[in-house]
This record gives sequence, structure tokens and C-alpha cells, in this order.
Amino acid sequence: MKSVVAFIFLISFNLASAKIFLNCEFAKELGKNEAIERVYIPHWVCLAQGESQLNTSKLVNYPNQSSSYGIFQINSKEQCGKDKKGGFCNIKCSDLLDDDIKDDIKCAKVIFDRSGFNNWKSWQNRCKSTSTIDKNKALPNLVNCQYK
Repeated sequence: MKSVVAFIFLISFNLASAKIFLNCEFAKELGKNEAIERVYIPHWVCLAQGESQLNTSKLVNYPNQSSSYGIFQINSKEQCGKDKKGGFCNIKCSDLLDDDIKDDIKCAKVIFDRSGFNNWKSWQNRCKSTSTIDKNKALPNLVNCQYK
């Protein structure tokens, strides 16, 4: 019985610290950050949709022993530290799994400043368009979000 209660507590704790954003809600969070240029907010939303479906608690483990964390799927190989602060973001990877995305945005901006959006395959596949006619790579419509 105690193990069932402990299991339910752990599930409840995990659900309480995770969040799945809506597009406009996420755009507004990005808009609060002065480091994020407003013109790129639709790109950031598109990227996070592709990487995590806007889920702050998404964790993916890879065969090469690395993992990707959080809403932007920041990887432990070079970008964050698995057991302690590290990577070029100087952050503990597990800190990217909660619903406070300020640190996620800060790290994603560091990655962006190093290589633009090209670091994220989902942005390349879903969001980067070389043509205005490319319907498969449309950015989300955030016109009514008021994130400015």
C-alpha cells in the first residue's frame, strides 16, 4: 500500500512541475524575454512545437548516451550537464524539465547565438522555408496572441 501511495505522489509531483503550453501562451512567455527578437517568436514557437509539442517535461534518451531535455530539447552532449551544471549553457539538464522556462529560453538563445535555428532539425524540417508558397513549412499564426 505504501508503494502505491509513493507512486501516486511521484506521478502527481511530475505532473505538477510539467506544463504543455498553448501557442499564444508560449509566445507571450517568449515575448517577456528581452533577448528574444519579436520577429523570431513565430520561429521559436514552431521550433518548440516540433521538438516537444510545447511540453516542458519532454525527455528523450538516445543510443549514444546523450539525452534531450525540455521544451527546446536541449541536448546533454554539449549544451547542458547531466549530473551537474555544465555544457556551454552552464546548466544542469534536469533543470530544463520544469514549467519555469526562463532557463530554457536563456540556453536556447545561447545555442541560437552560436548556430541560429539550424541546430534544431525540427526547425529545418517544419519551419525553415525557402519559399513563401511552401505550405508544409508554415509558421504558426500568432497574429491574435499579443506577445509584443
